[in-house]
Amino acid sequence: MAQFRCKQFLVEQKHCGMKVSTDSLILGSWSNASCLPAGSVLDIGAGTGILSLMLAQKTADNVEIHAVEIEKNAILDCQKNFYQSKWSQRLRLLHTDIKALATDNKYQWIISNPPYYTAGQKFETQRMLARHQQELTFQQLLTCVSALITQQGSAEFILPYANLDCFVKEASKLELHLVARLNVKTVEDKNEYKLACLRFSKNKTEYSQDELVIYQQNKQYTKAYKALCQPYYLNF
Repeated sequence: MAQFRCKQFLVEQKHCGMKVSTDSLILGSWSNASCLPAGSVLDIGAGTGILSLMLAQKTADNVEIHAVEIEKNAILDCQKNFYQSKWSQRLRLLHTDIKALATDNKYQWIISNPPYYTAGQKFETQRMLARHQQELTFQQLLTCVSALITQQGSAEFILPYANLDCFVKEASKLELHLVARLNVKTVEDKNEYKLACLRFSKNKTEYSQDELVIYQQNKQYTKAYKALCQPYYLNF
């Protein structure tokens, strides 16, 4: 699908190796960035720019959003998506490796749908670059986040539930404290979780945890999933 249409913006994805996914739509919908009154947001590994656009929709007009992307084909789509959106003046695309980004510019909010495949799975080159840790390990990602986030800032991620413990341990080594978590099941009545949304802060605050189920047994979306994604999905 060359395009993905949301209620307030259109995502072109002709060139990008990673198309719009349920992962990003859940993370962007769950994000608490709407509480940010001003400042700047950083989207690491922007791809099509879907997370940046979702956060632009839910944040104030004086919040600037920077998106970092290394893959040149993803840049083509992301640049076009930013330009044709109504928030183009607040969106800035940086074609660079996050590990090379200057740390003197701090961000109040960081969001990322990070690479998580490690071995044994093969894709076309663009998709591999977007989804494999060979280019950006969890440790490298979290080290960058720790260096780029303000003391009062927050960082949000989505990843497979199986990777959760490893990710949280790496974050704790860098004094990034887990403050909120959303466990995601694909289908109700299934025991296993598939995904987890995580929110970290440099300051320890009250911890909250919730659960989301995407589908009912009849393969229809649950009321909770519809309510979460309603501001973005056309049919909700």
